[in-house]
Amino acid sequence: MAAAAGGGGLGEETFLSNAEVCILLTSQKTKREANGLRTTEVFDKTLEATRRFAGISEPQKPGMVVYVQELRQQLTVMEFQKESEIDPGSLEMHRLTPFEVAQFSNLMPENPEEAFALMDGLSARFEHDDIQQVCDICDKIRTNTQLLA
Repeated sequence: MAAAAGGGGLGEETFLSNAEVCILLTSQKTKREANGLRTTEVFDKTLEATRRFAGISEPQKPGMVVYVQELRQQLTVMEFQKESEIDPGSLEMHRLTPFEVAQFSNLMPENPEEAFALMDGLSARFEHDDIQQVCDICDKIRTNTQLLA
């Protein structure tokens, strides 16, 4: 889900993963209920959808929040070297875009082939080995969260 409004492509806006949205909605629901307020049917259905498609089992649980944050942090800081198209022979550093970070967090692909098939344009920007590193992080987080579930 995009946290920024407006058109014009997918620049450097902030994109939240479904797990992050689930955590925020769960927090809002808890606050509302503590104040004696009810949530709407649309709110509850949205919360359920974010839980179902979070990529991480039950991200709203206190122990899981750490893994949701860790996944975002690790994917955000990863850097990959690629030969410059402007200056052949020199290397440029590339990172996942905020949208790609959210996609990986939601989809949690098991291997680069799956990631390339699901995420348009990824193969043009990254090598197989680069995406394998990302998938390894996703696998580590998935394994850790399954142990807590």
